Amino acid sequence: MIFSMNTNQNTANKALRYIIYVLLGATLFIPLIVGDGINHIGIPFASMFFPFITGKAFAFRILVELAFGVWIILACRDKNARPKISALTVGVTAFTLVALLVDLTGVNPIRSLWSNFERMEGWVTIIHLWAYFIVFTSVMQSDTAEKTRQLWYRFFNISFVAAFFVALWGILQLTGHLPIQQSADRLDASIGNAEYLAVYMLLNGFLALYMAIVAWGKRKASGWIYVVLAFLYFLVLWFTQTRGTTLALIFGLFAALAIFAFVKDKGHHTADGHVVPETKSIVSLERKIAGGLVILIVVLVGGFWSIRNTHFVQSHETLQRLASISIDNARIEFIWPEAWQGFKEKPILGWGQENFNYVFNQFYNPEAWGQEQWFDRAHNVFIDWAINGGIVGFGTYVALFILALVSVWKSDFNIKERAILTSLLIAYAIHNMFVFDNLASYIMFFVALSFLSSEWHARRKALAVAAVHTAAGHTSSDTVAPKPGLLARTEMKLHSFDINNDVTNWVIVPIVIIIAVFTLYFINIRAIDQNLNLISAMENCQGAGQTGAPTLDPTLFTKAEQGPYLGLQEIHEQVYSCAEQVIGAQQGVTNDVKLAYYQLASDAFTTQTKMTPNDLRGFLFAGSFYNDLGQWSVALPYLTRAYQLSPVKQSILFALAQNDINGATSAASTTDAVALLAKAYNEAPDYPQAQTSYAQGLFITKQYAAAQALLEKIIAATPTDLQSTMMLAASDEYLKQPAAAIALLQVVASSSPSDAPTIAKYESQIKQGINPFISPATSAAGAAGTPAGQ
Repeated sequence: MIFSMNTNQNTANKALRYIIYVLLGATLFIPLIVGDGINHIGIPFASMFFPFITGKAFAFRILVELAFGVWIILACRDKNARPKISALTVGVTAFTLVALLVDLTGVNPIRSLWSNFERMEGWVTIIHLWAYFIVFTSVMQSDTAEKTRQLWYRFFNISFVAAFFVALWGILQLTGHLPIQQSADRLDASIGNAEYLAVYMLLNGFLALYMAIVAWGKRKASGWIYVVLAFLYFLVLWFTQTRGTTLALIFGLFAALAIFAFVKDKGHHTADGHVVPETKSIVSLERKIAGGLVILIVVLVGGFWSIRNTHFVQSHETLQRLASISIDNARIEFIWPEAWQGFKEKPILGWGQENFNYVFNQFYNPEAWGQEQWFDRAHNVFIDWAINGGIVGFGTYVALFILALVSVWKSDFNIKERAILTSLLIAYAIHNMFVFDNLASYIMFFVALSFLSSEWHARRKALAVAAVHTAAGHTSSDTVAPKPGLLARTEMKLHSFDINNDVTNWVIVPIVIIIAVFTLYFINIRAIDQNLNLISAMENCQGAGQTGAPTLDPTLFTKAEQGPYLGLQEIHEQVYSCAEQVIGAQQGVTNDVKLAYYQLASDAFTTQTKMTPNDLRGFLFAGSFYNDLGQWSVALPYLTRAYQLSPVKQSILFALAQNDINGATSAASTTDAVALLAKAYNEAPDYPQAQTSYAQGLFITKQYAAAQALLEKIIAATPTDLQSTMMLAASDEYLKQPAAAIALLQVVASSSPSDAPTIAKYESQIKQGINPFISPATSAAGAAGTPAGQ
């Protein structure tokens, strides 16, 4: 067995505790992991699908599962390692249980539980964060409050080391020594996303300021080191050009200074329960300085806003982005109102995690045609939790912030520490109003919650010590000894019973090992294998039909599909993409291979739409796939279902109209198609594709006068639209306006010299009284109505 009867109890417990510390410390380096097949940090990682997300998530889950398993063994052996219950412990646990409830009752429970490779969240991540919190708060306690804080400070320093290397990565991107992944000039470092990097730097920056305050009264040199680190983190944040997080930083610093300047410090308790008042002579001057900085920030912000349109501001990327902040943006105008409609439909328990796409599609606003067409988040964490869990889920999420703030002000921090920790929570909340969370910020947030829970627990312990002193005659006028509350009594019960070492060694340890192996395999190893198989299948498909391309093997996708639910939808979508590429190859691919990929895609469509019968995405992808192959009757049921799920989404209307026209069995089908195109146009008259498609529909049905009017509007807005110009010329000829048709043809000839010979031929025919435009090849979404030769 792991521990023999003769093993020294204390030595074994210390070893277990040390293992837990190592595992917890390792989680703080997870932001440096990138699963792109490149050795960035001395540890090789395989190339993975969504390399900046999946590698980090799997590493976090594995480390937490191992730490939790070792902790269970330690807690059975050592009472001091058992849970330390605070209000935050209750809050985090309630949040985790509510998340499970809303996920199980949501519209797609399996997706809510597992998430997907792109996000790697869902309840699986939430339960790991809960375990992370429990382990941290249970083992990060020592004999005294001061020793407990020193233990926490070591872990903060570990986080600062990791954040330093992430920041250095960003600086190397800034200087051009490393490539930026997401955009041309917004730093993303090893996080892979500018917004994710920004919030990671934000949280580490405020923790560094907190440590600077802690160190200042003891060793000013180390205090300056923390100040420099905070500056570095905030500098990298600035160059991510993330507006919401930059605002969060500004308001966070403003809040910290305002709290310190204007909130009276009533002192803090020592370990024996006595109150240490603030040093008024020092604090008075510092508060005046803080108050002056508060005024300075107000002046600077006001001044910046007054010059926001100047060349100086507009020529600097980050300043320009800050100056462009407005409530008149796509998220506020379109996404948040759609989220509100979704909340009103399921106000109590919501839709479940990872299901915002259902809300987005059901309440889609056609005026949002210029935005991302597959939103899976509201880009506001608070709104997301209102959608995920209704008022119940939203309430438990907000409660985490409230309980954290109460912990700051109920614990034994001085006013400076309270100001910084409060501002950290405020800044994080502001950031979360503009974007969604990610694992790097989740880790830092739950580390902060664990720290504050420990402080709350230390405060309760200090009051208990004060009660003992009072009972012994050491009365103190500034201490009130409360009776043990429910949380304290519950904790006492958890710490009161003994577990025989033989039971631990021969029963608990084997059970933990079995569960750990089961969890590691079914939650991580199978999913990792699935991810790597998907990458192999995608790489095999690259360059299909080209010289030197690998031999196509559709069974690679089949192998990937045998993995867990986690990545199945993404695998199916990659099957669609690969099948289109293979089937469309002009050479180098046999018909048998094309047929194999066609069958693979067909099976994927069937499986996916059965898995998610109310998710628009699978039906639209299937319908578009079969449309592209000209299999109109096969595509029609998929497109009809997509239309039922989201009747105003233009991409569906275009695809269904294309199907109706090209697969028409009667004149009514074409009429129905034009009605769909008219609907797309009327819902969003400024949408160029809706304009063009509707004009093509009018042209197809020989409504030349109406088509002419619409085409003139299109060309007035976009004179370079040669296809619409050519169609207008055709309309003019059908309407017996040869001079206008010839003038338009000359515009096309001057803009497209390669078409000049064809245009000259058309002009000659028109002058001879011959209409050169034959009935157009019809396609409502693409080339419908295009005159012959174009």
